[in-house]
Amino acid sequence: MSAQKMNVNIPRRQLITATLGSAALLASPQIKAQAFPNKPIRIIVPFAPGGTSSVVARSVADELTRQLGQSVVIDNKGGGGGVTAMAEAKAAAPDGYTLIVTHVGTLAVNPYMLKNQPYDVNKDFTPITMLAKVPNIL
Repeated sequence: MSAQKMNVNIPRRQLITATLGSAALLASPQIKAQAFPNKPIRIIVPFAPGGTSSVVARSVADELTRQLGQSVVIDNKGGGGGVTAMAEAKAAAPDGYTLIVTHVGTLAVNPYMLKNQPYDVNKDFTPITMLAKVPNIL
């Protein structure tokens, strides 16, 4: 469709609001988008190094480092059934620079086994993705 035949009906109020908003953004030198990531990303693993969660996290960290051009550091925090690491992740600033790789134990089992956890898995964390399925053999 040619530009001459386009019929764009934008209400005057919306047009004025959009124009003023754009002008305010352009006139404000303090408003500046930051590139992400601009500092290293930390992945907390609530288990000792060498376990399945650690192996998965290290694989992801290597690829993220390559793709983002920023260091991704693995921080193994074993002990306490994952509660210590989960509490540390909860306390981190919600800025995308601290992630946690965990499993069904810390997310689904601990809330029913432990009375006084310092976190609520449903309220304090935002799931991003499932990284891996690891079969168990009994």
